Amino acid sequence: MIDTKDICIEVVNHIGVIQLNRVKALNALSLPMIEKISYFLDQWENDSNIYMILFKSLNDKFFCSGGDVKSLYLNNQAYVENYLAKQYLMDYHIHIYKKPVISFLDGIAYGGGVGLGLAASYVVASEKARLAMPETKIGFFPDVGTTRMLNDLDHYIGRYIGLLGIELDYKDIEYLNLAKLIIKSDDWNQIENDFAKYKWTKDNIGKDIESIFKKYRYSNSDDSYIKKHVKDIESIFSKQTIIDMYNALNQDTWDLEIKQRFEEQSPSALHVTLELLNQARDKTIYECFKLEHDLSRHVVHMHDFKEGVRSLLVDKDKRFSYQPKHLNDVSIEEVKKLFDFSKFKKPHIMDKMRGI
Repeated sequence: MIDTKDICIEVVNHIGVIQLNRVKALNALSLPMIEKISYFLDQWENDSNIYMILFKSLNDKFFCSGGDVKSLYLNNQAYVENYLAKQYLMDYHIHIYKKPVISFLDGIAYGGGVGLGLAASYVVASEKARLAMPETKIGFFPDVGTTRMLNDLDHYIGRYIGLLGIELDYKDIEYLNLAKLIIKSDDWNQIENDFAKYKWTKDNIGKDIESIFKKYRYSNSDDSYIKKHVKDIESIFSKQTIIDMYNALNQDTWDLEIKQRFEEQSPSALHVTLELLNQARDKTIYECFKLEHDLSRHVVHMHDFKEGVRSLLVDKDKRFSYQPKHLNDVSIEEVKKLFDFSKFKKPHIMDKMRGI
């Protein structure tokens, strides 16, 4: 095993294993972590001795709490640009990786943790998995490829999840087909034992993986919360604007809960996220990454992002003094200006990766 402080690397029976271990930060992805993951992904992709990649956490309470947004607040612009570029490239690389990639989501996966985990070709979630994209709470937006996933969900569920940072449990994850497999957390060690002993064949790797997984599939007969509220979700989140969504809420218990969620987010971030989802609707995953990366380079310099990170992660006073304070006061014209990327140099860093 190669222990690189916040990440442990080892190769087990042709499997390149990447284990997140930044415990005090709930495995939030620091720049060194991103650089080390990217290094081993590059090394292993053309290594004939490596047949697949496995991402997991060494702690069963959290997979990854997201990107290290606190570091973006504390460091200079050069650092911010470097961090964002490398995180987006790493996640996109996982999406297009030449070999199978397995992620085991046990415990929480938020924001960048969702982007990392769901980029894998085989997403495995335990009954303890909790997924959320709570970026609008800190003046940001769902990113690292999740706009493609959110737009692919039926009944405007993606808007509901992405705008309000709704936490999904394993029943929601199964209902929305966000994971290939749900297992009991206690079964994971046995799966790893099976993987360590299996006689893999390169030409049959996908079927071999499936043959192991199918023995441990877990399902619960209880309906997911989202499934129970599909009609409610579609009724509200099919509206064309944030204001229309908010104004469509009535005094029912569910509506009041949603109204409160709207009021807890950054008003500007809500408008930005809806515009992002609209613009990304027909884009490929590659085009979504480009769009998200460019938008992030603007949004990290906005007041609400700085205030959100300060309030939640730096001073931790949770006062969230957003500007403007109310949904009606957000200028849609100013929101649309954030999607003008003409000042950024060409070619885009994603194009460079693909040799365009």
